[in-house]
Amino acid sequence: MKFRTDSLSWQLLRSVLSTYFAITLAITVVQMGIEYFHARTVIRSELRDVENTFRPALSTALWELNREQILAIQKGILGLPNITSVTILTQRGEDLQLQDAAHFASGISHTFKVWYSFDGQDNELATVSFTASGKIVLDRVIVGFQMIVAAALIKSAVLVLLFFWVFRRTLDGPLGRLTGALRAVDLDTLGSKHLDLGLTGRNELTEVEGAFNRMLKTLDDERLESTRALRALNLGLEEQVEQRTRDLARSNADLEHFAYAASHDLREPLRMISSYLGLLERRESHHLSEEGLEFLGYAKNGAVRLNDMISALLDYARIGRDQPPHAPVSLDEVVEEVRVNLRVGLEENGARVDVAPPLPRVMGNRADLVRLFQNLIGNAVKYRAPDRLPIISISAGSVEGRWELAVADNGVGIPESASERVFELFQRLHGRDVEGSGIGLATCRRIVEQHGGSIRVEGEADRGSTFRLTLPAA
Repeated sequence: MKFRTDSLSWQLLRSVLSTYFAITLAITVVQMGIEYFHARTVIRSELRDVENTFRPALSTALWELNREQILAIQKGILGLPNITSVTILTQRGEDLQLQDAAHFASGISHTFKVWYSFDGQDNELATVSFTASGKIVLDRVIVGFQMIVAAALIKSAVLVLLFFWVFRRTLDGPLGRLTGALRAVDLDTLGSKHLDLGLTGRNELTEVEGAFNRMLKTLDDERLESTRALRALNLGLEEQVEQRTRDLARSNADLEHFAYAASHDLREPLRMISSYLGLLERRESHHLSEEGLEFLGYAKNGAVRLNDMISALLDYARIGRDQPPHAPVSLDEVVEEVRVNLRVGLEENGARVDVAPPLPRVMGNRADLVRLFQNLIGNAVKYRAPDRLPIISISAGSVEGRWELAVADNGVGIPESASERVFELFQRLHGRDVEGSGIGLATCRRIVEQHGGSIRVEGEADRGSTFRLTLPAA
């Protein structure tokens, strides 16, 4: 396992080691001070030993005024390690000083009186002072410092390794396994997850281990319960959706059958009404007053409008019924056929149909596609603006493997608030101002949806409209 420097165990280890090193440094400084004062004490003791060794001989030499012996004693003392100077100040005022070439002004001095007993009387002969080099203190302190530092480094290295091993075993390893288990938690595999920190005994981490495993079990139980409830709910919803879909399909089929049957059955009595109105006009018109003739004209016009509405409703009901499979259809040919069908109306209104060639080939029913474009172009002419000639533009573009057709006009336009309502049956925006059945755009939507596409309208009042529809590519 890689030891992460940003882990909690590493931060704790770093804090412990930093504290340990700070304490070790403080103890080392104290030990150095103690070592320094101890070295001075030892040297002073050694100087007293030198005094005790040379005092008798020096006392005799001074009493006898034997300068050669005095000088020899001085040299003997000076020859001892670390003694840098020997000074003898006699009672007669003589200053006998002998010092080493490496003498330092600073050092540890030791001074004592030299006495000589004669006839039971002590006679003070001189004051002797010799100095030990201060360097010996530093040398001894340095040696002690080196030993202290060496011992501290060895202890520190051992403790660092020990701490590292302990932290890895008791903290970093378990925490790493805990964080790994947390990252690996997945709702779909809760039942197979179990955290084992590898610890013995009882401590905070083992409590976390137990709490984590209990949490996993609780979450898994709740997940299983939620899954069972969700499956039961989904099953019920699916059954409801299927039932409503069947009911809706049956209702739509019944409505289509009713519309088809009603429209078909209405045509025969309507033909009879139209025939008798025509017969009445031919045979009895000379017997009718001017007002009667006007009423007869209203009846004939009503019969024509009713026939147009029934025909449109029949066309709407026939869409998708008993049709051959879709085949490739050229929209250029479809638009050209529509031009021929609407030629009289286009010429009378001065309308122009602009096509951005070539229009694509699509999969569909040719008759339905002709009816689709005939309704769109016919509406553009029917709902023309009074102050300008109708211009209809047709273009196409590829969108995600399908063709999007745009049929734009410069007519009276459709308000945005009515952009959905215009595709519903018997919805007319302009009322009695323009003749129509209110079925044309509903038929367009039904044809497009039967081809697996969609249709929508964009526009503003008095600014024209653009119908956008999608059809499958051939």
